[in-house]
Amino acid sequence: MFKGKNIYQEKSTIYQENNAKFLVHAASGQPFESESGAYNPESTSKSVKNALDAFYRFSRPHTVIGTAVAVALMMNIYIVGLNQLTDIEIDKVNKPYLPLASGEYSISTGVMIVTSFSTMLQNRGGGD
Repeated sequence: MFKGKNIYQEKSTIYQENNAKFLVHAASGQPFESESGAYNPESTSKSVKNALDAFYRFSRPHTVIGTAVAVALMMNIYIVGLNQLTDIEIDKVNKPYLPLASGEYSISTGVMIVTSFSTMLQNRGGGD
């Protein structure tokens, strides 16, 4: 970062007050403003980049994709299941391969699946 320099600049000062000596020892993690390199735009951009990188890793945005896919899948199962429950007679003609229309699933099985996914969707956020 600062070639050949100790970034922890140290200063010691002795104060004499009422015949007592006090040693003040101060250390700073940043260079003094008067020193060359105190303001380094390259260092600032690296600092911002590092902060954004840390925030990205903290927020883990890639997990949103998995969450969104899971929620979308639950919503889809609920919606198409509800549609199949209400359109059994139409589906027997137009889409006889669907489980309810073909008799592979009973109406009670369809209701159980739709109810289960409705419940999971309502409880997914732990809220209202």
